[in-house]
Amino acid sequence: MIFLAYAFSLQKVLDYRIKAEEEQQRNLAKAFHDVESARREQERLTSYMDKVQDEYSTRQSEQMDVPKVLLSCDYVAYLANCVKEQEKMVALCEQQLAEQLRLTEKAMQDRKTMDVLREKDFLKHRHELNLAEQRFNDEMARFAFLRK
Repeated sequence: MIFLAYAFSLQKVLDYRIKAEEEQQRNLAKAFHDVESARREQERLTSYMDKVQDEYSTRQSEQMDVPKVLLSCDYVAYLANCVKEQEKMVALCEQQLAEQLRLTEKAMQDRKTMDVLREKDFLKHRHELNLAEQRFNDEMARFAFLRK
């Protein structure tokens, strides 16, 4: 009796889905990194702006001349604008992270679907092998019985 090795007919599709899932997971890791970087930059800008504001508040009490006060106000306003822009960047990165998470989950679901199909196909293959073995054993028993 010849037993054939199991070969999944959709193996190339499964391999493609595995590669796609791995790529989506790499993209998800990059999106997490981008969000963390944007948040750190936002914290750094906010901290720097607070430091500059405190420094200029201290200098104003020492009676700075008008052009320096105006320049310092413009600089603080510029830093506040930078912080707002960075907040927008953080929000954008978080949206991209959410989208990437959705794509990664879909890729994982697609791969899992192919794994389930492979498992069902393997069980079918094993059942067919068992039936073939049973037929072979029945035939051998019948042959032995008829030989007596």
